[in-house]
Amino acid sequence: MGHVRTVCTAILLFMFTLTAVQAASAAGTLKEIKTGGGASPRVEFVTDRQPTEVSCYTMPQLRRAMVDLYDIEPGNIAPVVPADTSLIKRVTVERRTINGRVLSRAIIDLARDAEISVAPHPVEKTRVFAMLKPLPVAGAAVAPPAPVKKESKKTVTPPPLPAAGKAPAAKAPESKTTEKSSVKQALQPVVPSFGPPPVVSDVRSSKESIEIVAQTAIERFTTFTLTNPGRLVIDIAPGESSMAAKEVAINRFGVRKLRVGRYPDKVRLVLDADRAVFPVHALQRVGSGLKIVFGPVAPAGRK
Repeated sequence: MGHVRTVCTAILLFMFTLTAVQAASAAGTLKEIKTGGGASPRVEFVTDRQPTEVSCYTMPQLRRAMVDLYDIEPGNIAPVVPADTSLIKRVTVERRTINGRVLSRAIIDLARDAEISVAPHPVEKTRVFAMLKPLPVAGAAVAPPAPVKKESKKTVTPPPLPAAGKAPAAKAPESKTTEKSSVKQALQPVVPSFGPPPVVSDVRSSKESIEIVAQTAIERFTTFTLTNPGRLVIDIAPGESSMAAKEVAINRFGVRKLRVGRYPDKVRLVLDADRAVFPVHALQRVGSGLKIVFGPVAPAGRK
């Protein structure tokens, strides 16, 4: 009987070990961590397969934010110190096991308190963004309002009556100046909204315009033109592109083609003209993308 128990116990231990090995082999690996600062502080996690679950929370007493990537091994990720440490000071990764599931726990050390939210990349699900929103500093000094000056009351003595037969001299009206109290209010910091960067997915042309299609709204972009030959440059930062082609033929409006350039922090679109100066145009936001409208006269509000 004891021999049977020993065999059963050995079988159970073998099955448990086999299940653990299979679970570990099914887990993905964290490949890279990127950080971004400025107006859109964020941390990007790049894995070789999509995490089965992602959770995040903050520890205000320690000034930390945590991100758990389930079924993802941490790999050989070294601590990351961003160039801009105004909010994110450092990012480290630990391996944890919860209820038999392996996960990579990212510990984000903060310079001050912040809210955190996570979202996957709209196209590449192996990329996860942790967006950070700085919180107002508690107990910040507020400038007291300036005292309100009260108007002093003066006793006005009526002028003496003119002598009989003499008309009263005309008197210029007195100008009264009312003093207004000035109350200074403390300005609250404006925290911009942010989210995953837009991903340019297509370029379309119609009878009157060229449309740049993205997965999400393009909120931030800059443009400038060059001459000899004429070119229109559109920088979408932050931004990315999922287009396989690096060039798109246009051949209308005096535009020969559109070129797509990818950079670590932006995507650059260059429209090449068939003349020395780029044609008259207007750049507009439309839904999830941009539209370049051509005509003899550009509408008001041209970028």
